[in-house]
Amino acid sequence: MKLKHLLPKTLLLLVMSFLLFSSCKKKTDPTPTSTTTYTTDPVGTQSTLKTGTLVNVSGPGTSGTISIIKDGNNNQFVKLNSDFMSGFSTGTVVVYLAKTSESIGVQRNGGTTSSNVQAVGFVSSNGQHYLKIPTSYDGFSYLVIYCETAEINFAYTPLM
Repeated sequence: MKLKHLLPKTLLLLVMSFLLFSSCKKKTDPTPTSTTTYTTDPVGTQSTLKTGTLVNVSGPGTSGTISIIKDGNNNQFVKLNSDFMSGFSTGTVVVYLAKTSESIGVQRNGGTTSSNVQAVGFVSSNGQHYLKIPTSYDGFSYLVIYCETAEINFAYTPLM
């Protein structure tokens, strides 16, 4: 009789363990497809404001180069260049602007202050992406690729 009561909890625990350990891991497909994704199309002449090269810190081996650009309408975008690669088992990673390279979870949840991070957008495939920055990159020194499911930074770059 006690075993029937434990069965649902055991199954739930197994499913949650599987999700935790499989979250945000790199797909086994050796030739991921590259696509260009726009949250809003940059308009007119684009100028580069900052650049960076992603440093992998955990997870599936996130890599690539990024730029902060301004378009002809003075909108700012994060541009993940065509060499951007990460793992997408849970569907997406989140691109953040941050004031430090420490964990987004720590920065967002009071380790410093929540104003130390700004979510820019979700990315679900390798390759070039344009993500419109909601306000401005001013005051942020880092770009961080973060897995919400596993609550870990995959990669970061100082903005130079």
